[in-house]
Amino acid sequence: MSTIKEAAKLMFRRPSGILLVGFVLFGICLAEYMVLSMFFSMFGSINAGNGLESFVSFIQHIVNPIIHKAHILVPVILGGLVLVALLAGIVLAGYSNILNRLLNREPKEKREISKGIKKYFLTFSIKSFVVLMASVLFGVFMMVSTVPAIVMTRAVYGGRSSLLAASVVFDILTLMVLFFGFMFYRIYILFWYPSTMNSRKWAFLKGKKVADKAFWKILRMFLFFDVLFIIPQILVMIGVYATNAQEGITAFKAGVFLGDWIFKTLFFSLFLTTVFYKYNELKNTEKESA
Repeated sequence: MSTIKEAAKLMFRRPSGILLVGFVLFGICLAEYMVLSMFFSMFGSINAGNGLESFVSFIQHIVNPIIHKAHILVPVILGGLVLVALLAGIVLAGYSNILNRLLNREPKEKREISKGIKKYFLTFSIKSFVVLMASVLFGVFMMVSTVPAIVMTRAVYGGRSSLLAASVVFDILTLMVLFFGFMFYRIYILFWYPSTMNSRKWAFLKGKKVADKAFWKILRMFLFFDVLFIIPQILVMIGVYATNAQEGITAFKAGVFLGDWIFKTLFFSLFLTTVFYKYNELKNTEKESA
C-alpha cells in the first residue's frame, strides 16, 4: 500500500497528466457505453438456461462471426486496434515523460506532454499495437482453453456423476492456468513500458528482469487494483443495463457515464503511475546492490 500512496502523491503533482488521460478516456468511455448498450440489446436472451450454457453461447456469439465473416471483421478489428494503439501512444508518451522526469527528480519544464509525445509517440504506438494484437490472441486462447473444462462440467450437470471428481480437478487446474497466465502476461507487458523509457535495447527482457525481483508483491498489488476496478465496473454494467430501455439521454444515463469516466481517469492515472513508480523503485534497488 505504501507504493500506491507514494504513486498517488506523485500523480497529483502533475495534474496535466491526469487531464491528458481523461481527455483520451472520454471517447473510449463513450464508445464503451454504446457497446455495452448494444450488447444488452443484442444478447438479452443470453441468460437463458444455466450459467455454463450461457457462457458457451457467449463464446459462440464471438467466435462464429469471426469464422463466417472474417473478411469483414478482420479489417475492422485491425483498424480498431490501430486507433486504440495511436490513442495509447499519445497518453503513454505524454504521461510517461512526465513520470520519468518526476522519478528522476528532474525539474518541471514547459510542454512536458507535447515533448513526450514528440519523442516517444511512435515507439509507444508501435509497442501498444503489438501488445493489443498479442492480447487479442491471448484472450481468444484463454477463452477457448476453458471449453474442455466447461464440457466436462456440463456432463456432470447432465447426470454423469462419475465424472464429478475429475471435473472438479480439471476446473481447478483450468482456473489456476487462467489466473497465473493472465497475471504473468500483464505484469511483464506493463513493465515493458517503463523499461522502454530507460533502455533502448532489450527493453522487454530488462523490464521482465526488474519485475521478477518482486513478482509476488507486484501480483498482490495488481490484485488490489483488480478488485478496485471490478466492483465499480459491475455497478456501471448494472447502470447501463437498467437504463438500456430508456430512450434518449436521461440524467441517470449521464450520471452513469460521467461517473465511469471520472473513475477510469483517476484509476488508470494511478495505475500507470504505480507501475512506473514500482519499476523505478526496483531499478534503483538493483543499482544500489550492484
